Amino acid sequence: MAQGVVLALQLYALITVLDVVIAWVQPRPDEWPRRALHVLTEPMQRPLRRLLPPGRLDGWDLSPLVIIALVAVVRVWLHQP
Repeated sequence: MAQGVVLALQLYALITVLDVVIAWVQPRPDEWPRRALHVLTEPMQRPLRRLLPPGRLDGWDLSPLVIIALVAVVRVWLHQP
């Protein structure tokens, strides 16, 4: 079961990275293909943006970085015997 959770976490981290990369070339989240990725990543990123608003960080949105770091921590924690 832990392997399935780890795989799902890796997939979510990959989707988050893809959303960030596509956002550089396609900033509007309502156009395909970013819309599909945005629908998957926004529910996790929205609460993090309230804690780390991009306006206070010179416009940088750190929520994807925090999500990827949390995924890495949970993956390590799940691999502990």
